[in-house]
Amino acid sequence: MCRQPCVKDVSLQSQSKCGVCEQIQTDPVSINCGHTFCRQCINSYWSHSAESGDFPCPRCRKRFKTRPVTHPCSNTEESM
Repeated sequence: MCRQPCVKDVSLQSQSKCGVCEQIQTDPVSINCGHTFCRQCINSYWSHSAESGDFPCPRCRKRFKTRPVTHPCSNTEESM
């Protein structure tokens, strides 16, 4: 049995981590810039940042003047 994770498995794990909580995504959604997050994490993040009047992406810092629409993501393993 292989003791080290396969490259493909490592790639899937890094792609499925939330940019806010850094855990495996639950109920993943993407935003306008293409980054993905847990639905609860991005909503909570934006609730705290809404006071400033804009909605930044936690990964690339792209700023949106209105709260972006979140789009459900398909399961990464199913799409491969």
